[in-house]
Amino acid sequence: MAVSRLINIVEYIANIPYYNVVGNVERRIIYISNRDGIRRAWIYDPAENKTYPITKHPSILVATPRHSESNTIIYTYDVAHGKELHRLCIVDIEEGVENCLEDLDPMRIFSLVWNGITLALVGSTSEALYLIIIREGHAVRKRRLDFFIEVSDIYGEHVVGHGMLAGNPRSSELFIYNIDNDEFKAFTPRQGSINENPVFCNDKLLFESNYEDMDAKRLYTIDLWLTSEPEKLIFKYDDYSDFDPVEHIYYDCIGDKTYVVAKKNGKTKVFVNGRLVPTPIGSIGRLGVLGNKIYYSASSLVEPYQIYYSTSNNFDVVLPNPLPDDIKNSLGDKYFVKIRSTGQVDVPTYIIESRKTGKPGPTIVYVHGGPWAEIMDTWSPIIASLVAAGYHVVAPNYRGSTGYGEKYRLLDIGDPGGGDLEDIISVAKYAVEIGLASSVAIVGYSYGGYMTYLATTRYPELWRAGVAGAGIVDWLEQYMLSDALFRRFIEMLFNGYKPELLRERSPINHADKLSCPLCIIHASNDTRTPLKPVMRFMEKLIEKQKIFEAHIYPGLGHMLTTTDDLLKYIVPILVFLQKTLERLGETKDSKKDW
Repeated sequence: MAVSRLINIVEYIANIPYYNVVGNVERRIIYISNRDGIRRAWIYDPAENKTYPITKHPSILVATPRHSESNTIIYTYDVAHGKELHRLCIVDIEEGVENCLEDLDPMRIFSLVWNGITLALVGSTSEALYLIIIREGHAVRKRRLDFFIEVSDIYGEHVVGHGMLAGNPRSSELFIYNIDNDEFKAFTPRQGSINENPVFCNDKLLFESNYEDMDAKRLYTIDLWLTSEPEKLIFKYDDYSDFDPVEHIYYDCIGDKTYVVAKKNGKTKVFVNGRLVPTPIGSIGRLGVLGNKIYYSASSLVEPYQIYYSTSNNFDVVLPNPLPDDIKNSLGDKYFVKIRSTGQVDVPTYIIESRKTGKPGPTIVYVHGGPWAEIMDTWSPIIASLVAAGYHVVAPNYRGSTGYGEKYRLLDIGDPGGGDLEDIISVAKYAVEIGLASSVAIVGYSYGGYMTYLATTRYPELWRAGVAGAGIVDWLEQYMLSDALFRRFIEMLFNGYKPELLRERSPINHADKLSCPLCIIHASNDTRTPLKPVMRFMEKLIEKQKIFEAHIYPGLGHMLTTTDDLLKYIVPILVFLQKTLERLGETKDSKKDW
């Protein structure tokens, strides 16, 4: 395929807007989209069938009011060109007025909740984590934290959430915080269990927990003061229990109805009081509820995001997002398999075949970031671009991924770059063994970039090429360069600060083993995965006369908040893979090198 044609395909796919419903404010639905090329909050007004942007700046987090009749939303934006120093802005939807709060120094804000009067947020500076309460534009409480938490709801004087309050990276406890007296109370139904995302549900708290079943999170209620025994949520209808979900994307109580978006094997279903609501096949995010209609965004690996509404009997598209026939026809079969890896671990994996190439054909192992994330049956511009360009894609949910029970996710604690890497290697070999792959390359971003660096240096004989975006090469230096949040993240992931393990699992110490061409993509202002260690890694590659190319983007950070940012990531991947695999011979049999 000519490079110009390749770039045209990528440009078209990158410009397909995404839609993520956040919730609703009175008669309107709030969603996040890049419809104008920038990630912003938008309004959809069903009464007028109109949609329009409501935030001036690229929007990172958007909080709709909880338990409030307010017509305001609060959002965060980055004031430091990608360094993730965030400022807060409040938007009055009725008046169309936006004001940004100047009293709070910019910091990394990663969790917030708003009830129309009071805002609770969790933020990080280089020194510490903080829980901050803001009213009328001024901080009324600023509590330094000794542990990682996230806030999930606020009602009156009480903020609820969850976090690693016991200091155990394999557990998560609930908390309720009284703003007036600065009282912080923690609760767990069983030591060592995962308890998350409490929300106020009438006169109780509703939360999810695995304390009775390590393989799945169930929904429970408990009294508002966290003093009673939790009660498992029993629905009026049986559809929910028949689905037997593993996790939940969303749940909330509105009047006498409980709305749930439940997840299993990378797909979701919507339930009201336990009754299944008709929705399209694929994955659905959060809900907005207006009257008898439920609004949401939905997509699949071969269909981009669209906004729908459902009633009890049917569903329909509100904001369509159709693909042109040539791209739609190139996105072939997708299927879900579990691939046996080392340690008798079955790796849940999505495979998407391209109709532009035969079998066996060139195949990409696409590694998601996180690591506590997953590949769902959800639209991905990078996966769609790879398939449309003629590559089969194999996307593993390696151990440590979410969506398959906490027992599976926790396998990564204390072992990053260990069992998860073995899973990726097993999946790559599987693609060859079943006759899908003639050659195998690996692509990943963030933690996926780290896995790309590690896979190509620890198992160099397997790969034809590798592309690492925003990856980690040196965990020790990464720790020293991180702020309080990401130092805590590394301690959670490695189950403590363990210099020897950090060193052993760092790709920079295995650079001499690299044998395939490598493409490095990184932003100069990235504070999650800083550039400085990557520059040292490149110096080692030069000393060892390794084949690589690098794309370093000034003034950008880790988050891709514009269409232009996305193109700067995807275009080098496709151009590099095409020229590299053509030069090496796409149909070279990888099996001979094992």
